Amino acid sequence: MANNQDRTVEEEILDSELNERIKNKGSDIIKLVGFFNQDLQKIKFNYHIYVRHLKNLLLNFIEDNIKKVDSEECVFKDANGNAFELEFEDFSYYEDLEDDVFQEFLKIKKDLILFKNNYHIFRDKKDILLKTKTFEEFSDKIHFFNKRHLGEKRMKGILSSKYNFLKGNSEETEKLISLFCLINDAKISEKELVEYVGDKLKSMKDFNMFYSRVRGLLGYHDLTIEEILKKIEYKGLNAEVIKSDEVDKKLIVRILDYNASKKLSSKSWCIQYSEELFNNYVLYEKKYDIAELNNVQLILWDFNLEQSDPNFMIGITIDREGVTQANYKNNRNYVAEQVMKDYPELIHNRYWDVNDEDLVKSIESAELKRLVKLKLITEYVKDDKYIYQTYDYLNNKIDLSKDAYIWVKEYESIWAKRMVNKSVESKREYLSKMEYYFSKNKYYYVFDELIKEVSQNILSQNINKF
Repeated sequence: MANNQDRTVEEEILDSELNERIKNKGSDIIKLVGFFNQDLQKIKFNYHIYVRHLKNLLLNFIEDNIKKVDSEECVFKDANGNAFELEFEDFSYYEDLEDDVFQEFLKIKKDLILFKNNYHIFRDKKDILLKTKTFEEFSDKIHFFNKRHLGEKRMKGILSSKYNFLKGNSEETEKLISLFCLINDAKISEKELVEYVGDKLKSMKDFNMFYSRVRGLLGYHDLTIEEILKKIEYKGLNAEVIKSDEVDKKLIVRILDYNASKKLSSKSWCIQYSEELFNNYVLYEKKYDIAELNNVQLILWDFNLEQSDPNFMIGITIDREGVTQANYKNNRNYVAEQVMKDYPELIHNRYWDVNDEDLVKSIESAELKRLVKLKLITEYVKDDKYIYQTYDYLNNKIDLSKDAYIWVKEYESIWAKRMVNKSVESKREYLSKMEYYFSKNKYYYVFDELIKEVSQNILSQNINKF
């Protein structure tokens, strides 16, 4: 068994580096890794190389999440250059991230058990699995390899060596395996398969004859743009048609909920496995449901291609910056930058047609941390007055004396992103707002340097006019 193999010197070094990395993160992180390790032990997942890889992925996940929570302390300098600290009492990364770590484990648990129970399928896939960057990618690879194995097994079950048309042609072999994966997805019984294909094998002289016969079993000849639109209408699916072009032979649909995803998505995509996985792609930051900020999930069908071609169907996830994820029907990755080049019409702001006032109300009413709310308003609201009003809103809710550093960073961000190329008048207004909100604050000296910088920029711009 792979889990009982003696570890090499190289592996011992990697183990030592991982342990040192965990140790350096502090007691909270040590507890979180231990918590994760207990869950692995409960399902008896003892494949050491992969456990180490999963722990490294966990540390990456924790580090990414720590960036999204309040810092435990922040050091500033006062007007005299003396350092001081702003501390949060009784703060714990463990308490804040314990539930997130548990949810990540639940997402991969099923596929880890599949890996454990069918290890022979993955023996030669180590290099690929150990190059994955996230839990989701690791889980997807396990699911894909298992699905391919079952498709190949089904193919070999009916296509004996006597009728082997595939010798030396790996491209045709993969095409046929993909077809048998679809047959498995369609839950076509062995009896149906044998009756439809088996008695015709003797008459088949080449790959194309065999492929066409098997493909016919899936009834692809009935699937058209019209058929998909009728399915959406008759089943009352929550989906919006973005493009329906009989001439261009393309259909693009926006998927608005899990039920529509389950009925329309490729069986290879994780967004049709469960509502939780669907939400991971669509909800803002994979956790918070603010409709005005949620990602857009699209499915594109290209009827210029054979419907057994993996490129026939593409799942595309878009946020306000562009494409974040895209996959062909067989779950092979479609590079996001290439999607935006191939389908520029998909990238537009029509998906988020909401005014600033409504967006602010949605953010403020959501059950989010104060720093998340501030980040959202700063990033997505275009009217600066809402940024200033948010100070009043939060000041009535919490003691901002502990959060001065948050406001420094956010107001610096506003200056860097919004004010640099604006007129002198706009900068004067910005400066007056800064002085109005912070001049009476006991932490005013924290903002003093920023206000000086703003003043210098205004002065410099005025001088350059003459």
